[in-house]
Amino acid sequence: MAYCMWRFDGSSMHVLVALAAPALLPSAAVLRPRLGHLPVILILLCVLWLLLLRLALPRFGRRATMAAAVLSSLMVLSWGPRIAARSWGLPWLTPGYHSHVILPMTVVQMTILISLLAAPLWVPLGLLARRRMRLRAQQLQGGASSPASLPPSGPSRRDVLAALAWAGPGAAAILSTYGVAVGARRIVVRHVRLSVPGLPPSLRGLRIGQLTDVHVAYDLTQLAQLEAGLDLLARQQPDLVVATGDLCDSPRLLPDVVSLIGQVPARLGHFACLGNHELYLGLPLVRRTFDRSQVVLLEDRSEQVGDLTVAGLSYPHEGTPRISHRKVPGLLDRALRDRRDNTVTLLLSHHPHVFRHVAGRRVDLMLAGHTHGGQVGLGERSLLEPAYGYVRGWFTSPAPGDHAQLFVSSGLGHWLPFRLNCPPEVVLIELV
Repeated sequence: MAYCMWRFDGSSMHVLVALAAPALLPSAAVLRPRLGHLPVILILLCVLWLLLLRLALPRFGRRATMAAAVLSSLMVLSWGPRIAARSWGLPWLTPGYHSHVILPMTVVQMTILISLLAAPLWVPLGLLARRRMRLRAQQLQGGASSPASLPPSGPSRRDVLAALAWAGPGAAAILSTYGVAVGARRIVVRHVRLSVPGLPPSLRGLRIGQLTDVHVAYDLTQLAQLEAGLDLLARQQPDLVVATGDLCDSPRLLPDVVSLIGQVPARLGHFACLGNHELYLGLPLVRRTFDRSQVVLLEDRSEQVGDLTVAGLSYPHEGTPRISHRKVPGLLDRALRDRRDNTVTLLLSHHPHVFRHVAGRRVDLMLAGHTHGGQVGLGERSLLEPAYGYVRGWFTSPAPGDHAQLFVSSGLGHWLPFRLNCPPEVVLIELV
């Protein structure tokens, strides 16, 4: 996500979401991402970043320029083995490469991106400071040497402006380091209590464990992060475990991912729905993997679990990453057609915008993911909510008289290992 804005699902998405999902660059294959586009865009951004540093920062000399250019080059080059390994299966992507190359280079990448986003703040300050420095130098060269003309003791206005200009890229580097080293690695358990009208006694206190958007791959979320998240979830003793898509981005690791999810103790079973990244892996492979596991894959159908109907939706698309709203009503009708009357309905859908279509279909609770919470949080919500809608957290149906509720998880993994106030999470939902 190397550009300032990307049109997705009819909404303007923030650059961080774009970078966290290079899958928004599809080829003729079914939604398959073209990672080869990303280095080209990153090179352009690096050039722009270097030009702004050189132009606006006072005392940003030749050595600093060379150091920034070297870091930028290493960051772009770090994508080479990742693209080659995904294209030709070369065995370079090891946990060591992830921790020693990908994570540090992500700090550089995010420093550049945040600096560019904040450029309207620090670049004018730097230009003003440089202008005042030039004027002062001209005054001194003009022979001003009386005591009254000498600069006052202490920091001048020029020094303050210069410090503020440097604070822009400096703060970007600090935020990037924290977001990669801490924000993207500190897994939390998010506890949610939801009130469901007419909840039968058999379902009161039902504990549903949700995980989503793990994105396990050799160069993305590491398998160890999934194991740690599932260990935290298992300690919560869920009655039911559900996975709402985008679990894995590596065909070789998919069996391990599904097997680990199935090993979490849950007396009422394990269920999953498809995400768009399951389409990248190929549906035949995904279906075979789930058929050999304890996790039930729900593709536009439902299963009865006592007084609870668990329904799952496939990913509604028409050959692009955008959700096909035209297809959603038919898929919902198919998924819900076999449910029993007088049961509570739990709907699993990877994309949260399906929630726009559930009104009148007697859906009590829908669980979704897909957004990664925007990966930058504002309190318990997301900075992207005004632009995108259902990004993170709990929502209710806007339709009058409809009691449907939606919970969107921020996910356990990511494409870009960077998060601020939006930690990777597993969710425990208790029905009351």
